[in-house]
Amino acid sequence: MELSNRDVIAGIVSNNRQIINTVYLQYLPMFTNYIKTNNGDEGDALDVFQDGLIILYEKLKSLPDP
Repeated sequence: MELSNRDVIAGIVSNNRQIINTVYLQYLPMFTNYIKTNNGDEGDALDVFQDGLIILYEKLKSLPDP
């Protein structure tokens, strides 16, 4: 599924499970490879990825509606 940035942002803000799953499927493998290349493991990658999504969600929710 090809998503625009607007679709991803709207999906994260509205807790759209399908969009959030798509973000995981699209970006987590690439992120995991980066973390493993830098002496981390899959658990580290998942923790950091999830923390990043939570921070992104909180930041997006704090913005005024356009």
